[in-house]
Amino acid sequence: MPLDALQSNTANVLEADVERGPGWLFIRLRSASSSDSRLGDSIAQNLWHLMQQHLTRRVVLELDDIEVIEDRLLEQIIELNHLVRSHGGMLRLSGMSAQNRDALRDTRLDGHLPHYETRTHAIMAFHGAHRAR
Repeated sequence: MPLDALQSNTANVLEADVERGPGWLFIRLRSASSSDSRLGDSIAQNLWHLMQQHLTRRVVLELDDIEVIEDRLLEQIIELNHLVRSHGGMLRLSGMSAQNRDALRDTRLDGHLPHYETRTHAIMAFHGAHRAR
């Protein structure tokens, strides 16, 4: 389900495709094909609102289509992670390019923002952690 465009304070405008899974929301970010409709400057707040609409606290943010995570987008992902965690939820990243994984590691955020190769790996890691308990 396409979502209106999300705009950060950079030149890039993002769009999101949203899918609902059992207990999870999957949000795939990508560069917008047009900038006619926007949800505003706060990607984190807009995605949090979307999660509330879907009555879920677990989200996989799919970044397969994002070539380079700019600082502003990374800040918004950190803010979203804080919102989700402060409400007992969970955010997982998937599909990051090697360059984006390196950027996450270089900023020492890789331990705070769990990232996986695919959405399936992100969900399996969650279920595996709960079975181990």
